[in-house]
Amino acid sequence: MRTVLRSGSRDLPKMASGWARRAWARAKSALGSEEAKARLEKLESAVELEVLDRRRAEVDKTTSETISNLIAAVEDTEEAVIRLGSVIVVKHDGRIWAERVDELTARQLDSNPAILNRPQEVAQFFGRTGAAAGGNQDHVDGPEGLPSPHDRSQDEQS
Repeated sequence: MRTVLRSGSRDLPKMASGWARRAWARAKSALGSEEAKARLEKLESAVELEVLDRRRAEVDKTTSETISNLIAAVEDTEEAVIRLGSVIVVKHDGRIWAERVDELTARQLDSNPAILNRPQEVAQFFGRTGAAAGGNQDHVDGPEGLPSPHDRSQDEQS
């Protein structure tokens, strides 16, 4: 006869043999110790990090392949803007660059979709024009006076 323990059961069924009762008692005391709990928490964290790192690596690989394909697609074009999900690729003034688009930036671009037809404004929005491309410009307004992602990251560092 096979006895199945239910989740949360604290006692071993009465039909269990003596060795099973002793093993159960040892397991209960070990699982109750602070050291065992700490080790289980560390193990759980390590597994979660491994899963997250693996997932992040997959996402990064897919993103880099997407960016590479988009850059290849705009090489023979004079100017271009391509936004695909959280990635935007822009070609302006002979330079091609890509950015990851965070949620706030996505909302700003979604509120003014016409900007995606004007590579110069997109470049300005991301702080990639003139002196801003070299990092020497203090402020670049986004479309309709919205702060560019470049300005937001500088504000966050302040």
